[in-house]
Amino acid sequence: MGDSPLADGWPESESSFPDTLPFLEEDGIREAASWTELTEEAISDCLEVGALFRNDPNLEMLAWHAHRLIYRTESRPPISKWPAHLPALDSLTGAFYLLIALSGIDAMVRSHQAHGIPEAVSRLNCRDIHIWASEYHRLGEPLDHGFVHTFDPPRWGLHTRGFQWIAGSLVGRILRLNRLQFIHAPYRSAFRAYRHTESGRVQVVAEAGHRFTDAGWKAKDDDDTAWPSEFKETAEEIRATPVRPTGHAQQEPITLSMTEWQLILKPEDPILEIHIPEDGRMGFDECGASIQDAIRDFTTYFPEKTFKAVVCRSWLLDPQYQDGMPRTSNIFRFQRECYLYPIGPGSGRCGFFRLFTHDDLATLPRDTVMRRTYLDLLEAGGLWRGGGMMLFPEDLDWGKRVYLEQHGLRP
Repeated sequence: MGDSPLADGWPESESSFPDTLPFLEEDGIREAASWTELTEEAISDCLEVGALFRNDPNLEMLAWHAHRLIYRTESRPPISKWPAHLPALDSLTGAFYLLIALSGIDAMVRSHQAHGIPEAVSRLNCRDIHIWASEYHRLGEPLDHGFVHTFDPPRWGLHTRGFQWIAGSLVGRILRLNRLQFIHAPYRSAFRAYRHTESGRVQVVAEAGHRFTDAGWKAKDDDDTAWPSEFKETAEEIRATPVRPTGHAQQEPITLSMTEWQLILKPEDPILEIHIPEDGRMGFDECGASIQDAIRDFTTYFPEKTFKAVVCRSWLLDPQYQDGMPRTSNIFRFQRECYLYPIGPGSGRCGFFRLFTHDDLATLPRDTVMRRTYLDLLEAGGLWRGGGMMLFPEDLDWGKRVYLEQHGLRP
């Protein structure tokens, strides 16, 4: 473990070591794997690790230690900073992490049952283990310039970045409902949303401290031509930098009267945060149904967890995709349904390694519209920034009522 965070809390693990570890036994491994879509080959790698650990007291203690840090403590361990390779395990390090992920399924399922969450939803959440294990087997470890297999032949397992994400589902922080995953969390972006009390129109404004380009993008730190956002609030009105629904800021400030506009979202308000699993197309109808399900199901399963908006920050929300992709594409249609807002440019290659496995631009495939759109912008000197979006539950309900009324149906 060296001096990595995996070594934290070792004395507590030694003092709490139980008599048995069922998650290392073959029956326990197969029972947990039955909730996932792992292949028999992947399960075999986990069984090999289980047998190795059962026969070595030191490794058995390591298994308990990793399990305890994730599932038996209040704090969230920094799994992404755990060692990518443990010398005693060599090529089975990833399979060890996969085994520890499986060890959390039983507690997750019991927690879901206590909240009335159906078994089908629990199984769908376990599918995330299969998604990340498949990436590990197919591509290997993620590095700065792509992915690499550090051993041959490839083994099944998890890299620490994937394990960090999976643990969120296993401890109840993330819930997948159909196509999308949701996290109940505080809203972290420095943009506010207001609703007109009569028309219902939403207006997003930037808080002070942003710097934007002439085109309304978030600027790089070294951009001397960028202009600052404005936000001044009194009891009667606010004067602030507006953001258009297309995700661009406008330099000319606007004034909103507090007798006509109501604040509906500000930083630290509770939200449902969307994440998009990498196991298929981002179908427009499927995503819409998933959001509707989340609004209904979180209210049912977790009535204490109120929320004011559905929010997402993703490389898929860069408005520039609308310039290169058909109007009928899922990305185009999804973005047009949301109120977009800008986020920082970062490296300028947001989402690059979600589309490609290495960064040799001359040899990258152009076999899809999205890949061609992405590479065309890079080669023209542009930046991919990603973007943010927000939707409000009352707008979805309002839209449903309007549809029914327009078609002569009763709500």
